[in-house]
Amino acid sequence: MSRIHVALGVPSPSQIDVEFALGNLPSIMSHAKKCGYKISLLYKTGTRTDSNRNFILNEFLKIPDITHILWLDVDQIYPIDIVQQLVEADKDVIGSVYFKRSYPYDPVVYIKSGKTDLPYTSVDLSLSPKKPIEVDGIGFGGMMVKREVYDNLGEDKWATYGVNFHIPTATEHKESHDLIFCQSLQKHGYKIFVHNGVYCYHISKFPVSVDTYHKELENRQPVDQVSDKRTEISTIAVLMPCIDRELGTKVMKQLADNAGMPADYFLLMDDERKGFTFKINEFVTLNPKPYDFYIYTAQDAFGGKNWLKEGYEELERTGKGVLAFNDNKWNGRLAAFGMVRASYKKPFFESCYHTHYADTELSVAATVDKQLCYNPKAIMFEVDYDKKKKSVNKHDKELFKKRQKKYYGVNLFS
Repeated sequence: MSRIHVALGVPSPSQIDVEFALGNLPSIMSHAKKCGYKISLLYKTGTRTDSNRNFILNEFLKIPDITHILWLDVDQIYPIDIVQQLVEADKDVIGSVYFKRSYPYDPVVYIKSGKTDLPYTSVDLSLSPKKPIEVDGIGFGGMMVKREVYDNLGEDKWATYGVNFHIPTATEHKESHDLIFCQSLQKHGYKIFVHNGVYCYHISKFPVSVDTYHKELENRQPVDQVSDKRTEISTIAVLMPCIDRELGTKVMKQLADNAGMPADYFLLMDDERKGFTFKINEFVTLNPKPYDFYIYTAQDAFGGKNWLKEGYEELERTGKGVLAFNDNKWNGRLAAFGMVRASYKKPFFESCYHTHYADTELSVAATVDKQLCYNPKAIMFEVDYDKKKKSVNKHDKELFKKRQKKYYGVNLFS
């Protein structure tokens, strides 16, 4: 079987969002390469997105071993494993779920309405199974198309806007080039899918996500029909990657009860065993709500009295970027459990690690940057009665040894 070769097409205006270009795109490429896929990248700037897309497509079709083309719009943030998820879905055409970046933030997922003036209607799939679902229309952002589809479309493969797309009062032939391409696909007998497990964020003045859409739906209802549970916004997120939901829930409650101050708590279930580092980075990168501080912990943690309050006050007093909790082992040299200021480093874990040593490298980086602090009263330690029977990830360990010497020039931890 020939190797999968995914071409990433990035049509863009003259300016590209920094979060996408410097954070999200490199992470997507790195993850895809770790999965064994061959990756090519091509971008084209200009005022006409359809023209940029056609230029990229024409260049890609000159490369004979390309098997898939994934379109990535520069005003979106994607899950870093988007390539893997869409390839493994094994559909001729499959897209991701995202939402319009302007009011009322409708899903860019469509079925045919049967109406002449508005032929498509948006559909909310957030309560549907997290799997590929057949629809009639999707957006180009996060759309993957198999190479043979383009080979079979002939002249219908080119992107083009409707003739009245630029006229605000027009009602006919106003479809975007995304929906016109979907019409061409169906004309040639292809089914269109959206992966309801791959959710993206549209970049506006704030990231637009499914939560934005649902909040707007709530606001459309009469006030007396809406249960108002809004509380003061916390600036702290406590993140716990977890494989045992019952245990994780108990530990999370213990941490919350002993925190001494409010925070938002997130149990990040890792049913697919993507790893501690992946789950933390996924949340920090894709969650639409900005936080001032992030805490990484685990399902085997125990928090001392006022562990969060003591840690927060130490960070505020020192202005440092990373706090190492007192784990009764490292005495502040290593943040096995830690609290990170978002303005210092976001995401704060290097994505190359799977299970171990991401916290160790963060500690080294913070030490070198003089950004590591410690408060012995901020207590969070590991409770694992089978610890001696377990071993660390050997790949992560060897990788850390190489990176510590190469990037930091120190040997703080062997």
